[in-house]
Amino acid sequence: MASPTRQRLGWLAVAVPALGFVLGVSADHLGASQRINILAPPLLALLVWNLAVYLGLVLTALGSPARRSRGWAALLVRRSGVPEPADLARATAVLHAAAAALALGALLSLYLRGLAFEYRAGWDSTFLDAAAVQRLLAVVLGPAAWLSGLALPDADELARLRYSEGPGENAARWIHLQAITLAGVVLLPRTLLAVWSWRRAQSLAQARERNAVGIPVAVWPYSHHASADALRGLLRLLRHTLGPATTTHVAPVVPLGGEDQLAALPWPAPQEKRGQPALVLFHLAATPERENHGAFIDALSHRCGAPPWVLVDESAFKQRFSGADGAQRLQQRRAAWRALAQAHGCVAVCVDLLQPDLDAARRDWHATEAQAA
Repeated sequence: MASPTRQRLGWLAVAVPALGFVLGVSADHLGASQRINILAPPLLALLVWNLAVYLGLVLTALGSPARRSRGWAALLVRRSGVPEPADLARATAVLHAAAAALALGALLSLYLRGLAFEYRAGWDSTFLDAAAVQRLLAVVLGPAAWLSGLALPDADELARLRYSEGPGENAARWIHLQAITLAGVVLLPRTLLAVWSWRRAQSLAQARERNAVGIPVAVWPYSHHASADALRGLLRLLRHTLGPATTTHVAPVVPLGGEDQLAALPWPAPQEKRGQPALVLFHLAATPERENHGAFIDALSHRCGAPPWVLVDESAFKQRFSGADGAQRLQQRRAAWRALAQAHGCVAVCVDLLQPDLDAARRDWHATEAQAA
């Protein structure tokens, strides 16, 4: 049975883009004056907004994975707890589809109103002359002019299009150029982003469903003799995060420097398969070293065919260090482990397995899933 969040996203996937299309069609982008200022096209705000969105997507992709659990998409799926990565991807697809539908409606509105009314195009400016306007239009509308074969006016023709000199010209070519620009900057990219986000959501949901039916997770402790209580805490965490049917199969502890013998060690789970989930278990009290811990991550990645999950047990470290100094050391050590994992294509989840904060660990784990996808 679909979750309430997924059901809500099901109807939002139809309602939100439909609303965007209606808004695009109903808005009078050309205005009642029937005059178009080619320096301030009626759809300029829509273009600028989408360019700002693309910049935000790039900055988010370059930032920390946790930032992907915030923003407008998260508002569509927010409930008690942390949104699932698959739900966030679906919500992102809905928002991209709505933006594409808004652009499509705006394009349709341009041409419908152009059929019923004659619009004139021209310009006026306090600071720009015709030559400066020509250079500006070459940047903004040049690609659309090249694609369509519609020539942009030269400086002399632009000088005659000043509203202070006359009524301008029939706006047909300017509407065509603006429509092509809108399609290239908004409609096509947003449609592609919507398709990519929806496919990513399906991939995340399928991976989660596979985990929910009890795919065994192979646990590889590296130079860490975790107690029985810690291993029970690990199982609680995995079942809270991946599903109640999750099972763990713990390998014998690999000693420091034993990464070279990993290929010869038996797989702890019932059957070894390429891409099967594997988790490497480190302890925070150890200083992360590229030549040992990093090499073990690489060796396990090679054997699994995919980067392993990296979990760092904080329990022994917290017992050894306490107070303000201990808290500072804890943050420094967490940062060191996360930097090591990131350098080897993984994200480290740090948790006290004796007293695990399940919700916080689940949030970090979902950030790991989102980054891996």
